[in-house]
Amino acid sequence: MLLRKLGLRAILGLAVINSPSVFGQSVVDASTLTGKFVLGYQAWHACGGDGKTLSGYIHWSHLNRVEPSPSDVVCDIWPDITELPANELFPAAFTNGNGQATSAYSCYLTNTVLRHFRWMRDYGLDGVALQRFTKDVFIDSTWAALKNTNLVNCRLGAETYGRVFFLMYDISNEDPTIVTNHLQSDWAYVAGTLQITNSSRYLKHRGKPLLGIWGLGFNGGLAVTPANAQTIIDYFKGAGCTVLGGVPANWRTLNGDSQTNAGWASVYHSFSVLSPWTVGRYTTDAQADGYKSTITADLADCQANGIDFLPVVFPGYSSHNLSGFTLNGIPRNGGRFFWRQIYNALSAGCPALYGAMFDEIDEGTALYKLSPTSSTTPVAYPTNQYQFFALDVDGYSLPSDWYLRVSTDGTLATHGKPLNEWLPITPTNTITVLSPNGGNFWTSGVPATVTWSTTGLVSYVNIDISTDGGATFRALAYNATNSGSKVVNVPYTASTNCLVRIGSTNGTPVAWSQTNFTIRVSGTNANIDLQQLWSMAPGTNSWLPNDTGNTARGLAYNAASNEVYTINTSIFAVNVLDGTTGTNKPGLQTFGISGGNFILDKIGVADDGIIYAGNVQTSVSSSSPFKLYRWANSNPAIAPVLAYSGLAGFASGLRVGDTLAVRGAGTNTQVLVGARTVSTVCLLTTADGTNFTAHTLNTDATPEQLGSCLAFGLGNCFWATTNGLPIARLNFDPISLVATTAQSFGASVLPPNCGAFAVDPANSLMAAIILTGAADQLNLYDLSATNSGPVLLSSWGIPGLNDNNFGLGAVAFGGNRLYALDTNNGLLAFRVTFPGGPTPLSANRSGTNVWLAWAASARGFYLQQRGSFTNGSTWQSVFDPVSIAGNQFVVTQQVANVAGFYRLEKP
Repeated sequence: MLLRKLGLRAILGLAVINSPSVFGQSVVDASTLTGKFVLGYQAWHACGGDGKTLSGYIHWSHLNRVEPSPSDVVCDIWPDITELPANELFPAAFTNGNGQATSAYSCYLTNTVLRHFRWMRDYGLDGVALQRFTKDVFIDSTWAALKNTNLVNCRLGAETYGRVFFLMYDISNEDPTIVTNHLQSDWAYVAGTLQITNSSRYLKHRGKPLLGIWGLGFNGGLAVTPANAQTIIDYFKGAGCTVLGGVPANWRTLNGDSQTNAGWASVYHSFSVLSPWTVGRYTTDAQADGYKSTITADLADCQANGIDFLPVVFPGYSSHNLSGFTLNGIPRNGGRFFWRQIYNALSAGCPALYGAMFDEIDEGTALYKLSPTSSTTPVAYPTNQYQFFALDVDGYSLPSDWYLRVSTDGTLATHGKPLNEWLPITPTNTITVLSPNGGNFWTSGVPATVTWSTTGLVSYVNIDISTDGGATFRALAYNATNSGSKVVNVPYTASTNCLVRIGSTNGTPVAWSQTNFTIRVSGTNANIDLQQLWSMAPGTNSWLPNDTGNTARGLAYNAASNEVYTINTSIFAVNVLDGTTGTNKPGLQTFGISGGNFILDKIGVADDGIIYAGNVQTSVSSSSPFKLYRWANSNPAIAPVLAYSGLAGFASGLRVGDTLAVRGAGTNTQVLVGARTVSTVCLLTTADGTNFTAHTLNTDATPEQLGSCLAFGLGNCFWATTNGLPIARLNFDPISLVATTAQSFGASVLPPNCGAFAVDPANSLMAAIILTGAADQLNLYDLSATNSGPVLLSSWGIPGLNDNNFGLGAVAFGGNRLYALDTNNGLLAFRVTFPGGPTPLSANRSGTNVWLAWAASARGFYLQQRGSFTNGSTWQSVFDPVSIAGNQFVVTQQVANVAGFYRLEKP
């Protein structure tokens, strides 16, 4: 069993524990393994004087069943025995660090086992897989009596406290010549004489009693042939069982810890449930993360072959006193190592988990109550041959029941409650959601109040909402003061499956609504939302590095060709991606481009599909000009053309080119270019659609306001911000070249820590990257309520966790698509979804002018035209500017005095 019971499986995910009894289920469903968090249970500890016929101590010392002492002990961590009465405690020849005598316990005593199951009930755990070693059962009658008492006690505990249990035979130390006879004989006794499977608490799966067999197929383990192994499995199937196999981690690849004979493949695939043993297969959080790809592949293989998958998770490992291995060889890291495994398995889609183990102190994987400090831990003096550790070994001050608490969250997550990526609880700080906490009704677009309580030190919180039962979350408030109450804007998403999540801004603790509440929709913007197309984490591509180098900066979307363009300032290239799939396409030609401290930085696309990209000059001058290049399309054979070169209306010595915005088509194309530390903006216009002239817009903004991001709004306006300053909307006069601030939105409306953003004028939307202390977020806002300011509609987390304190990157709208590049942290792609069906379009002609109008409440529509009503004529986009008149969108188009046909299309 060495390195078999080195694993423990538990799942973390949801609530913060204030009182363990709050989470106890009265009775756990015993009809299926699916959705369960089961723990391995040894129940093998026994003591001299506990009443059994077999003399001495079991699993406390190495030799001759002697009392554990500084001269002979097998466990590295001691259980917390403070709750046990004197009649359940037995001598151990140790003194604790506090000078008190050390005691041991025995699972031969019914009351001790019942206490273990009461803990499972109190902490909301589902139940156990009781380990039964057939070799021990058949040593002699005294051993058989001990093991049978363990089994009967387990059954009584499960029945008393409403938990589930099932039997798992461990045959790893068996004699291969008689293992089959031992199994068949013992099962006849267990299922026949004891009728253990008739218990209402015995776990069924696929309509039959679940029976585990641990130890087949291990390299260096039980030496049976594939044919012998198949005989064992077939016997239990014939006996009416659903058979679970505890198998090697490399069962699928037949290498490493697995037998390599090809015949084992069919043996493994004959199990109804597979549970690969992963204890010791990885030792750090990073290695556990790397193992997730194996879990994913194992799960896919099982699903393809009609097998259920039960991965193993464990809190840590230490078998120094048992086997001479390193003390605390696989550190628990305060529960974080355990949590990474739980998160990885559940996020990969695994339907259940196995925790190794509830009570195995021999190899340091126990999850029950453990000695928290050295003062309650035995001292190995005077021999110092053996060593111990306590729960605080890794520098965390933890209560003795800490891993039961973590297992509570794991159980809730396995049951389908929200799964947090990071350990959601702390030993001393807690958060409890008070409202909404189930049964509440919110109305979209109407402010609502979230309330909560905390204990310990929680200074600031993030408040998120899920409208899909916890599968995804979006931000409601970031870095809110821990006042216990916060008014938030309710998103425009109708759902009866809503949850609120409140978490400390430093990651833990985290708490959720205990049950779902409802959002009712109202207004014209109901259900405007984001549907994710794809995402790229940092490190996915060379131009999207996983670092803090601040090099991935440029992003644009071309709706005409459905292409995304990106620029990394350290790579002289323009990358092209398919807008729908994110797959790479041939890049733009860059031959002939020169100049700039960054040769290319920002990129934009005009409404007619023309592509523009500019450099950055850190000290612009006539000899070091800002340059703007133009591509007619993305054909790799098309060379770029210099569209502008000069000071862009700025004084020499300024940094120019960090901001770029493009709109219009043909001779109506306009480009905004910004500079650092000045209150002016460059407006580039063109008379021929190819060459541009610079005009200086004088603004009333502060010098820093215009340096990080610019975006055109509807009509003659633009939006601007610098990280840390409010986003502002400015109206400009293209004749007088004066821009004045129309609105500025403080922290009560928009987070001040805003990075890159973009505006979709036609649909009155804005998207902004919100920089946080953890994962940054992309927020979608409704701009239609011009008086009250932006209203949050949707929020998504960005993949990376790197620093982007300069607020670099870019956001791009187009054709009901949205793309967001958060420098150092990844790229997200979405389809923007709008409610409603077709909307009426009116058209009126006066000479060569055509006026087209439709309701401003109709979002997501784009105007198209063609010259013939027949199907043979192709619909073309209308690039003329859109304005608002009253409650209508209006386009004025100059056309020849011929027939024309128009329509509104929703991509």
